[in-house]
Amino acid sequence: MQFSLQTILLASMATLAMATPVAEPLVPHLQVIDTRSGELQARGEATVEMYAGDTCNGQVDSFSVANKGERCVPVPSPKRSIKITSRDCTIRTHSGTDCRGSNFKAGNGCFGVLYGSVSVKC
Repeated sequence: MQFSLQTILLASMATLAMATPVAEPLVPHLQVIDTRSGELQARGEATVEMYAGDTCNGQVDSFSVANKGERCVPVPSPKRSIKITSRDCTIRTHSGTDCRGSNFKAGNGCFGVLYGSVSVKC
């Protein structure tokens, strides 16, 4: 049996094409465009501001999380309200200082709630 060079090359290329996995698109993991401003913004970002007062006033401590990940932040001093600005993240306040115990799922905005720690999952 004789095979032509073209047949062998075609068979080799077909084998390689079937063995190579399809790359996952990067777009869902990188950035989105804010339709109002036209600016690129990261997905999965959250800013958490923890306030001593009942209505997001008084002494404030804050932290931010960007992209994928999970973070537990113990409250550095007694807090009575929390302000959330989030895109594609889940934020919960917890009664314990280790992100355990009773919890409250907070959306965007200001919430009057007593808590010992905050968990963020993007």
